[in-house]
Amino acid sequence: MKFLSIFPSERSRWLTHAGLAILTLFGCYIAFPLLPDTYKNVRVLAFATGYLALIFIAVTLLIGPLQLILQKRKRNPVNISLRRDIGIWAALTGLLHVIFGFQVHLQGHIILYFFTETDTGYLPRLNTFGASNYLGAVATIIVFVLLTLSNDVSMRMLKGKRWKRLQQLNYGLIILVLAHTFGYQIVSKREPTFQYVTIVLAVILLMIQATGFVITRQRRL
Repeated sequence: MKFLSIFPSERSRWLTHAGLAILTLFGCYIAFPLLPDTYKNVRVLAFATGYLALIFIAVTLLIGPLQLILQKRKRNPVNISLRRDIGIWAALTGLLHVIFGFQVHLQGHIILYFFTETDTGYLPRLNTFGASNYLGAVATIIVFVLLTLSNDVSMRMLKGKRWKRLQQLNYGLIILVLAHTFGYQIVSKREPTFQYVTIVLAVILLMIQATGFVITRQRRL
């Protein structure tokens, strides 16, 4: 049974990227009706690219366990092309989210996302808004690192195991992104539906990751 190995050729990988680009544009398009009271297009784009990045990251973490479950193999290869390609789009949408997001609040003054201006200088923002931005900043650094590693040259230079260890930063990334998402849902007073969907996504991801971990340990015995 072939699963997740259906894009073996470079031509097919380009088709994958084209499909993900279309999906990204569609996601941005349908975001406008979800925020009907928004007067700034950049706010909608920040919203859309943020959730798209979250979904793409989650999918990259689902691919490995699902391949283990469906292909009954002892372990996955170091690189799965589909996972890497979706990871690239997770990074691209995530970085776009940062660019758009910095234009939504505080008239685009980036430093004020992290610090409060006082008579004596700047103090760190320690409220939900500030904490969410700090989490997002760390997530952005990880996203950038993972994006720079998502190529064949990096794989050859770092060899399989070291490259794989660095890619496992993705586990920390999803925790940061989920926390950032929940923080902004509180700050922006989003409808409970968005929180419920995010929680369901997190639960599904946790369950499938746990299943993959158990299967891996059992098959190595």
